[in-house]
Amino acid sequence: MASRQTLSLFARAVRLPDRFSLFANWGRWLALGLLWLPVVALPGVPSASPLPQYYLWAQLDYLKGQLVVWEKVTYNNQTLDSLSEIVFNVTPAVDGNFRLVSAQVEGQEVAATLKGADLEVPLPQPLARKASVTVNLAFELTVPWGGGRFGRGQDIMALGNWVPLAAPYRSPRFATNGQPLGWARHPLTTLGDPFFSQVADFDVTLVTALPLVVASSGQLVRQEGNTWVFSAPRARDFTLALSPRYRTQSVVVDGVTITAYYLPEEAQAGRQYVEAAGPMLSWLSKKLRPYPYPSLAIAQVEPGYTSLVGQEYPALIFISGVTHSQGGGMGSYLSYLLFHEVAHQWLYGVVGNDQVYEPWLDEAMATWLALHYVREKEPSLFPYLWQGRVAGSLGSYPMKPVNRPLTDFTDEGYYTAMVYRRGAQFVEELYQTLGQETFFAFLRDYVVTFRDRLATGNAFLDMAQARTAINLNPIFARYFTYQQYQEETLIPSLTVTGGEPVGLALSATASRPLDMVRFYIDDGWLASSASGELTLLPEIVGVGEHLLTVVVQDASGANAQVVRLVTVPPSPRPPETLTSGLISGAEASPALTQGTKASIIPETTVEDGKSISLSPLSALGIALLLGGLGAAAWSLASQGRRH
Repeated sequence: MASRQTLSLFARAVRLPDRFSLFANWGRWLALGLLWLPVVALPGVPSASPLPQYYLWAQLDYLKGQLVVWEKVTYNNQTLDSLSEIVFNVTPAVDGNFRLVSAQVEGQEVAATLKGADLEVPLPQPLARKASVTVNLAFELTVPWGGGRFGRGQDIMALGNWVPLAAPYRSPRFATNGQPLGWARHPLTTLGDPFFSQVADFDVTLVTALPLVVASSGQLVRQEGNTWVFSAPRARDFTLALSPRYRTQSVVVDGVTITAYYLPEEAQAGRQYVEAAGPMLSWLSKKLRPYPYPSLAIAQVEPGYTSLVGQEYPALIFISGVTHSQGGGMGSYLSYLLFHEVAHQWLYGVVGNDQVYEPWLDEAMATWLALHYVREKEPSLFPYLWQGRVAGSLGSYPMKPVNRPLTDFTDEGYYTAMVYRRGAQFVEELYQTLGQETFFAFLRDYVVTFRDRLATGNAFLDMAQARTAINLNPIFARYFTYQQYQEETLIPSLTVTGGEPVGLALSATASRPLDMVRFYIDDGWLASSASGELTLLPEIVGVGEHLLTVVVQDASGANAQVVRLVTVPPSPRPPETLTSGLISGAEASPALTQGTKASIIPETTVEDGKSISLSPLSALGIALLLGGLGAAAWSLASQGRRH
């Protein structure tokens, strides 16, 4: 909470003129950098949350389409590896619209490197697991003409994927479809949705020279003139759409405020936004789980050179104005598109997935849910829509497996046919095989299990198989190239009991003798065991709720997995009794045998058994001193400009 206040004070203190150069005035950059220093967390303070924390201050020149941004990221290493760098996915860099000004790690300048659309920030010291670090980035963005997800046109500016985000770190749990391990890098493509992100907390301050109407992913905390402060907890991204001409209309559905943002001449389309989205949101809240955000914004944007029609973001949907011409109502393309994008609030927003290597996992489901909703509400329309949106378009292309990566395609139509439409065909066959009740019970379990986490295609398929005695492998084999689905299915089981002296005892078995069992905790490899026995102790994995993935494999190489949320209880034993033998009968991850004290956050000095730390007054004194230096630098920069 204090950080928001600091950012607000910073935003009010820094008053850039309406006309400014983004590539000069280095005295001003220095002054702003000095003012930024008090915002940086003091060394030695651990992150209160395992989620990445993003604090952004952005100055927008709307007429020039230029942004000056300061970003502070607190990153907690939840991987099982020691990290030497943090890689940020920077989507605007794909088209050369990003310019890095500076990068700091714990206040120390570092030589960050932009490689394609990935910004590599080296760490002065390795970051141990469970340790956290603060990274500050100062950068400039140019918003191009032409519309699209990140663009401007027709009095609308869309800021989609504008925030550099720390990339997910792929462990072997994610290597189910050919994904390389380590940092998930951003492909240099505008095809599909080449994004893969973790849930994080966002606090954003936006300052503009012009009065604008702003649609955002987050909640508006307060507005003072042309300064907006937003908060978006537990979101995968933070997105904005802005216009001086936006009009709005809102409805409240199941306690959720749905607001349409549209140009004045598109009032009828704006009305259709809320009329279509509201019932779909309510239906999905009952079918899956309650909608996760207090609001949903639907903003009109321009299509751009990628012919964008719709794009999902957490609590914010972009709808292109080109979809308005056909009108709305059940059965229209506009309504179908809105249903599809609302479904993404659960499948992409609540449950994340690798949209580069396994885009079918959210796109096929969103396509199918949009059409199944029509089947339930207007059954007579369903055959026509299914033929038009799915079956009728597949004959134009050679068949490809549904689980092909985004990078396997160069044509948007081909990609859409295989991933969205053929993917929806698979979901329909799965639905018909399981039956409505079992299918939606499985889907609810999938959403709850992977809420705020990252799912995989194998987890989806194996969770479906766990719901039925029918061998689903023949269905899986028709649509996917995942290697483990043999003609005879391997059905695993997992027993979880209280461990000794405390913890959780795991026992994995299957319908055939097993050759190896691999255990993953959250997103990292934990251990391998030939016996299938393992004890989870709090000293090793941490107290609280974890995502446990157990992969069983028989002698033929066939494998299957069980995914379950487990809660590890605290241990009454003192920490000094901890030994590396706590995971017995298994080959443990090397990271678990390494100490976690090594961190790039310096430890406090200890004298006579007491740690020395800065008092609040000392910290305030440093902040005031740095603020004074910033003011002096600002003054010198201003004098230089006058001369």
